[in-house]
Amino acid sequence: MACMKVNWLRLRPHGVGKMTYADGSVSTGIWKNGQIVYEGELLHGKPHERGKKVYSNGDVYEGDWKNGFRDGEGTLNFENGDVYTGEWRANKMQGKGTTFSRSIFLGVGIFPPRREFSLARREFSLYVKTL
Repeated sequence: MACMKVNWLRLRPHGVGKMTYADGSVSTGIWKNGQIVYEGELLHGKPHERGKKVYSNGDVYEGDWKNGFRDGEGTLNFENGDVYTGEWRANKMQGKGTTFSRSIFLGVGIFPPRREFSLARREFSLYVKTL
């Protein structure tokens, strides 16, 4: 049995809330149609500090957040098996990062500011530095 403080939509949890389970554990996050889509710390109803978000396309980001944006250190696991681990600023890859594609190491690079990263096309510029 769980106790939940969250809005409900069609008898399913929906929106920002907190669930306390019978064992005393607590989940704070954002629910959509009965599924938790973000679990972690919130500030004014937005992801902030550490948390995990599951996107509707199957991608999963776990790491630092600032005012609802990926910001700091984090890992984005794409639904297709690709992975990016590194620095984020204002929802964009920026700074040092490592990327893997379906278990193949692609490289370690610096993601320069003002370069766009498109989740839809999964294309980005990578400057590879030798170690």
